[in-house]
Amino acid sequence: GILQFVKTPKFAMFLNFLTTYLDLVSTVSKVFQDNDSTVEAVFRRVENAVKSLTKLANPGKLNRILSDGLEERDGSVLWKGTQLHTGRPQRGRAGNLATYKEEVLQDCQRICNSTLHHLGRRFDVILSNSVFTSARVLFQFSTWPEEDEDDDFGEDNIRTLYQHFQAVLDHKGFDIDSSIREWEELKSVCRAQLATVQRQPAF
Repeated sequence: GILQFVKTPKFAMFLNFLTTYLDLVSTVSKVFQDNDSTVEAVFRRVENAVKSLTKLANPGKLNRILSDGLEERDGSVLWKGTQLHTGRPQRGRAGNLATYKEEVLQDCQRICNSTLHHLGRRFDVILSNSVFTSARVLFQFSTWPEEDEDDDFGEDNIRTLYQHFQAVLDHKGFDIDSSIREWEELKSVCRAQLATVQRQPAF
């Protein structure tokens, strides 16, 4: 019955995996449910989820997650002290913990890789777009370096935006050199203003 199924090593390992996997995926889901989410928030959340899922798909890390609470003792497989049902070994296949773990590990890797594939299809345009990335760096205070580490921060991003919108900007009489000078002044003003607030903005 169902109880015998949920007390198998494979099911216990898969639950260990889901505990970590669903926690990662839910962070992406939550950012879309938040009415106050910005494009920047989505960018950061998806970027972090992609990095975490890539690490999760690593066999070494998966092996540690799947093994949590499981042990072999006197020919039996236990999960946190509870004996699990291993069933009858199939002909030509060992019925030990290592065999079950290898099968579940492959399934978990397929799930991670499939999730990364679909996240990529949906968000790669944002994550790899140089114009969006430049705008994000310029207008997201959390990406700004400390003043003593500035080192011409933002100038290349302004040039990237200029190249993208050059036809429109040139028509309006835009001057890139003046813009760079004004950018330096703007950074000083923003940093001075931020230094006076008790709580730093989340953006």
